[in-house]
Amino acid sequence: MDRKEETAGNEVVPQPDSAALALETVEEARLMEEGRQKIMAPRVPFKEGRPASIGEKPELLSYAMLMDVCQTDDVNGALRTVSNAAAGQGSGNLDADLAVALAQMAELEPQTPLEAMLISQMVAVNTAVGRVMASAMAREQKLECRERNINLAGKLQRTFIQQADTLQKLRGKGQQKVTVEHVHVHQGGQAVVCNIEHSEGRGGGGK
Repeated sequence: MDRKEETAGNEVVPQPDSAALALETVEEARLMEEGRQKIMAPRVPFKEGRPASIGEKPELLSYAMLMDVCQTDDVNGALRTVSNAAAGQGSGNLDADLAVALAQMAELEPQTPLEAMLISQMVAVNTAVGRVMASAMAREQKLECRERNINLAGKLQRTFIQQADTLQKLRGKGQQKVTVEHVHVHQGGQAVVCNIEHSEGRGGGGK
């Protein structure tokens, strides 16, 4: 559909394409709905270190959600993975720490048991960075201890970056393909181009 034009004085003011606006509106609505669903996704509560019922829903649903995030059918294994992620939360409320850790893991959407274990470690490291930095910035902190904590936070941040890079590689987003062309010129002026491909990514580099 062509855009209509209206005349304002001596200027021609182009009018937006109604069809294009409609498509933009639909796309915005879709993105808003996805965001709303994500925000409204129920958080699994915990009671005495184990999943508890969400409102009036059966307790089994909470266990199913736990195992789905951890990508395993082993309840005890899933609980151990979330416990590892909650290490260092330090709120003084174990059940609240477990609920927060599981919610953070769910945000990164593990697709395999290996991803779930890696993501649980990422959550723990991210928590450690925040706690160490908070300690470093404490007003009563001595300069020597402040510098030590800042250095430790830097190491933890580098660890987190390495973990994030590993996760990307596990998901096939860290692969690179390099093509090197060798040109050979033989007598008579004829050139022969040879392509040598080198791939990097999952499983290390190849020759």
